[in-house]
Amino acid sequence: MKFKKLLAAALSVLIAGSQCVVPMENSGGLIPTASAATSSEEKSGTFGAEGDNLTWVLDSEGTLTISGKGAMDAWRYSSDVPWYSYRYDIVNVVIEDGVTTIGNDAFYYCDSLTSVTIPDSVTTIGEESFQFCDSLTSVTIPDSVTSIGYGAFWSCDNLISVNIPDGVTAISDYTFYYCKKLASVKIPDGVTSIGEYAFDGCYGLTSITIPDSVTTIGDYVFGYCKSLTSITIPDGVTSIGECA
Repeated sequence: MKFKKLLAAALSVLIAGSQCVVPMENSGGLIPTASAATSSEEKSGTFGAEGDNLTWVLDSEGTLTISGKGAMDAWRYSSDVPWYSYRYDIVNVVIEDGVTTIGNDAFYYCDSLTSVTIPDSVTTIGEESFQFCDSLTSVTIPDSVTSIGYGAFWSCDNLISVNIPDGVTAISDYTFYYCKKLASVKIPDGVTSIGEYAFDGCYGLTSITIPDSVTTIGDYVFGYCKSLTSITIPDGVTSIGECA
């Protein structure tokens, strides 16, 4: 008889699906299934370079909102980012005014990310911060940004256009490495160096204007830019790297 009761309970679980509950013997109570517990898990927390100066919340629609005052952590590994476990669920990122930096690896491998809002309070975009964000097609970087880190948009396969703000004086190594569909890039006057592999593998890039302020072009900067048909190198350039 006990076996029949257990079998009936098991069948009721299978039929009702993940929203069902299982009777708890000898207590008269009910306990949720594991999947029901997972669905109610709160996706939020506090973090920040100063301890808990920032807050993050990921809603059911896939929008990650980051708010507070000050800098994000300078994470050493992508797995240290607090929302790393949910990276495939993130569709939109909204960084609210008051946040001053985007941390290293902040959105690493968020391959469902389609849009990001960066406020004027942000001055630094960290290393590899948007690496492998395959669904990101465009990004508007505010004029407040003065530093874009190594490999920031590395292998954003569908990134088509980006404007680099006037305050940026150097394009770091691997910044747009293998952004295969990147067709339009604005390099502002004031940039003095273009780092190694900065546009390497940008198959869709057809032309680029290098401002007179540039003096150094690094190794492999335009390697494998198969569609690049013309380029004008200003008189101020004194160094062009290998296989540029």
